Amino acid sequence: MSEKNVLTLELTPISAQKLLIEIISSNSGKVKFTTHCEEKMTSRKITRTQVCCVLKHGRFIEGPYRSANRNWEMKVEGLTAGDFIRVVCAIDNDSTGNHIIVITTF
Repeated sequence: MSEKNVLTLELTPISAQKLLIEIISSNSGKVKFTTHCEEKMTSRKITRTQVCCVLKHGRFIEGPYRSANRNWEMKVEGLTAGDFIRVVCAIDNDSTGNHIIVITTF
C-alpha cells in the first residue's frame, strides 16, 4: 500500500492502521516527531517505542480525516508498557514517500 501516494487514497480506520503498520515496520526514519510532541513525551515519560506500539496496535478514536494540510490525521489510543496512551498523528507524503508525523501524545 505504501507504494501509492497516501494523499491520493481514501482511508478508513482499517486501511489507515495497515498503512501505519507498514510504514513503522519498513523504516523507523519514516516516523517523525514534532518538537511539541518531543517535549510532551519527555514531560510525560512516554517513549518512541510506546508511541509506535500504540500506532501499530491501538484503537482509532478519531479519524482518519483530511486535515487543513490535506494529509490524513487520526487519534489512536492503546495500552503499552502498563500506560494508557493517546497519539495524534498524520500520514503524509513527500519526495521520500509516505511517512508518519506524530503531532502529540498524552
